[in-house]
Amino acid sequence: MSTPKTIVVIGATGSQGGSVVRRLLQNPSYHIRALTHSPTSATSQSLASKGVEVVSSDVNDPSTLGPAFANAYAIFAVTAYWPSFPTLGRHGAGEEELQQYKNIATAASKVEGLKHFVISTLPSAEGSSGGRIEVPHFDYKARAASWVKEQLPGLWEVTTEFWHGKFPFASLFRSPGSQGAYIVPLPGNHDTLIPYAGDLHHNVGVVVEAIINSGPKAYGKVAVLATDYVTWADGYKAIEKLVPEKRIALSKIDREQFIKIWREWGIEIADQMAWNDEFTDWKALAGERFLVFEELGINEGELVGFHAALEGLKDKIF
Repeated sequence: MSTPKTIVVIGATGSQGGSVVRRLLQNPSYHIRALTHSPTSATSQSLASKGVEVVSSDVNDPSTLGPAFANAYAIFAVTAYWPSFPTLGRHGAGEEELQQYKNIATAASKVEGLKHFVISTLPSAEGSSGGRIEVPHFDYKARAASWVKEQLPGLWEVTTEFWHGKFPFASLFRSPGSQGAYIVPLPGNHDTLIPYAGDLHHNVGVVVEAIINSGPKAYGKVAVLATDYVTWADGYKAIEKLVPEKRIALSKIDREQFIKIWREWGIEIADQMAWNDEFTDWKALAGERFLVFEELGINEGELVGFHAALEGLKDKIF
């Protein structure tokens, strides 16, 4: 029996990394090394009890990454924008995320024999709109991919980008005096098609495993996790159908009023929705680099789509 190949998973206790770990645990060909800054946490200890090698590492500290990447066959890298957003702001959180990716990629480029570098990024709103629309939690991830391509061409040769669509969860606000109705204020077009990732907790692992298994055919490509394209209106209608005793009304709100309510967070989301209104087709955004599920060997039925994922969230929506 051959020795299992080491797959390093950054963010193994989060939603994306956790999905990758759960999927790869089912594959005896791989040994999983989970990187976390909290190796003694309950989640980390749970992973260790299942045979995962849990390693203490910090993407903000490059000195911890080299040893953590030793002998890696593949690395799955994801960073987190939103935790730093309240303190660093839109661009500050993005700059931090970009530096984290630089730290990760620089360390990965020094791993002898690395066969795959899979990075969780997103399309560039700034680039696709010709600079008219900035969405930092998209743009800095896209800049990270460009940096790898320009500065670490050897690593780029074994790199695959992974874009995931929206997670099907609802932002609902009870309307006072309405006897239990909910209202959803949206600064975007209600009929805009939104790419949904389906069940993110399941699907990410399926796609990332398929990328690693695909080897060279995935190099330089973009795997887009979008199981369904659903409009905002139809998405909330699906929630009403799922929970018929609830009433949901979508309300068009202009950008200034949305920002007045949500402040800097409102700017980020309003700009994302403005970009969504213009750029709905992520396959087109990926262009010739787009990887279809069939190329990755993902069979019909392996991914959990929007409506099935929503069913699983039924008890958490309201």
